[in-house]
Amino acid sequence: MVALTRGFLSGAISSLVASGLQSLGTTIKGTYNCSMADTNQSLLKATMVVAGGLSGGISVTIAGGNFWQGFKQGLITSGLNHVAHMAVEAIEENNFFRKRLNEHYNDKTVADKPVTEDFLTVLEELFPDIYATTAQNFAIANEDNLKSFNEQTGDNYRLDGKSLANEDGKVGGITSMSDGRVLIAPSRMRTALGFAKTWYHEAIHSSHFVSGIFNVWDNMYGRTEALRISEFFAHGITDSLSGANMKLSDAFTTYYPNAFTNSILFMK
Repeated sequence: MVALTRGFLSGAISSLVASGLQSLGTTIKGTYNCSMADTNQSLLKATMVVAGGLSGGISVTIAGGNFWQGFKQGLITSGLNHVAHMAVEAIEENNFFRKRLNEHYNDKTVADKPVTEDFLTVLEELFPDIYATTAQNFAIANEDNLKSFNEQTGDNYRLDGKSLANEDGKVGGITSMSDGRVLIAPSRMRTALGFAKTWYHEAIHSSHFVSGIFNVWDNMYGRTEALRISEFFAHGITDSLSGANMKLSDAFTTYYPNAFTNSILFMK
């Protein structure tokens, strides 16, 4: 009974703190004019973190513990949650692909829903500029077109469930540097957002073939380095457009092309 009572009181206190915070937030938003918007938001965010500390301290005290220990733990937890929330907000706010999908469908839920093969046509409309520079040959991978792809390129990709795979592992899409055709793994159809990013990534590869720049890289640096350069640009551009942390992008962690960048930096 004591444990139940303490749990009830702890929950009640947390609820009261949250309610008080909500009222304070409403007051802050309603009292000051628009020129104070940034200050208001900072004040509100700081209040949220402190409220988390108070809730933790009071709850621990009710349970028979030390208020300041609970306050400190509540403060840390609230602060970490706030930072995580800010990170997610920043990525979503700067996600070019999500914005395009939201605007096209006028529905913010579509980006996270599965798609059908017809979605390929939608992407042509969403990203006409990049599409115009490609071989304009996009398809969902299946046994037939994958066999043709391998015969033409000399690769050995296979379908592993709904994923595309070879001896190096699984990938979301593949592009032939012999004719610019693109195959997307069926697994990428799980969400419109994931599909759009993979499509755009492969479109960059295809445009490198169509423009002839890939052959230039191939002649100058060899096929392995040319592929790394193409991957560098494809990962770098799509990750940047997604609002991702570029320090973690494969463009710099996996595919950074030393020969290419050195030739540019020291070009006379």
